[in-house]
Amino acid sequence: MNAPTPDKRGQHKNRPHKIKEDVIACIMDHIQKFPSEESHYSRNKNCHKKYLSPILNMATMYKLYIEDCENRKLDDSFKVTLSSYAKIFCTKFNLSFGHPRSDTCSVCDSGQKTDLHTENFKAAFESQRRDRERPSMEEDTCYITMDMQQTMPLPVKLFTFAKCGTIILVSIV
Repeated sequence: MNAPTPDKRGQHKNRPHKIKEDVIACIMDHIQKFPSEESHYSRNKNCHKKYLSPILNMATMYKLYIEDCENRKLDDSFKVTLSSYAKIFCTKFNLSFGHPRSDTCSVCDSGQKTDLHTENFKAAFESQRRDRERPSMEEDTCYITMDMQQTMPLPVKLFTFAKCGTIILVSIV
């Protein structure tokens, strides 16, 4: 009696269209070169999502990748199809094009200098405390508190590439 042969499903090496690991790494390096911003207000919903410039799209990034391969004189095996590039983009990264519905500007995102921020916060809080005490000493002085709420984006059709927003101020007297 013959024993059954071992199961060899998935063991073969005949994947002619499989993208090599060094090609995947090259594509990932290219995608990571593009500046991305994280969402400010929706970080708690999706903390790993990042946003690329609204000027970009998949086809533009792919063309830039092919140009980069040609400039670096890489082998033709690095020049994958658009669908392969898109598959790596979608499976390896959590990126989206454009901006979130409501968010801060890139200046706010880049201003993560905590020491300077803490010093400014303490100075502003001390100034606010002094201003709060002034009306009790001077009769002709009034103290008004204002708070800035969430930045609301302008309609996208009006300002496609401009980074503008509407600021809502709330005053409490």
